[in-house]
Amino acid sequence: MINKYSNMPMYSQLKGLILQKIESGGYPEGSRIPSEEDLCETYGISRPTVRQAIHELTAGGWLYREKGKGTYVSKRNSCIRIRKYNGFYGSLLAESIPACKRQQISIHRVTAGEVPILQEIFFGIDPGSAFVCSEFLILEEEEPIARIGSYMPLALFPDMLEGLQANRPMLDLLKGKYPFLPHAAKSSLEITSAGTEDSPLLHVHPGQSLLKVTSAIHAKGGQVVEVVVSLFRGDKCRIMLENTLHG
Repeated sequence: MINKYSNMPMYSQLKGLILQKIESGGYPEGSRIPSEEDLCETYGISRPTVRQAIHELTAGGWLYREKGKGTYVSKRNSCIRIRKYNGFYGSLLAESIPACKRQQISIHRVTAGEVPILQEIFFGIDPGSAFVCSEFLILEEEEPIARIGSYMPLALFPDMLEGLQANRPMLDLLKGKYPFLPHAAKSSLEITSAGTEDSPLLHVHPGQSLLKVTSAIHAKGGQVVEVVVSLFRGDKCRIMLENTLHG
């Protein structure tokens, strides 16, 4: 039961109780959990406390809501480990993902002004500067585990849009034409939630946690040649960062 005199917040205690029910099979996958009103009555706590616990479990992917119906237990999937993550994952220039594991969503032209992260990384760039945007899913055993967006400046790669649309191999597109080969990557990681556009593509419920990784790919001269924005399913992916200390 809930200990109202504990130093642990009551919503955290309720989260723990619900998780115990899920893990023990008391709340099976796909089943509807008790309503907010029922949980308030059962544990003698307020509705805001219940809502906070449900919100955090939903954001963590343990639960999902169906409007007008209630809150249900999510299906738990096995994790897919991406062990040697080095910042180039998802990069088209680095050809980091085999074509057989990619499912193309779209290839189109965008401007820096339409994608805020491009203006942030390419500091001072004209908002009208054009980029080729390639969006695709990464599949493991035919299940989507990530949504990738690759952005390359058309000023550096003027023929890239037509080449990608024609499904030409990256090696052919780059060979003997462009000196801007990927050399280094700088990445940032943050937790975000699946929106209405990402949910059906990644087979997750709206609000489910995603790991967002933004990588700036640099050429040897330091120039940014590609920006990769990746949304990984929190219930399917575990990124393992491996480094060696020399000295």
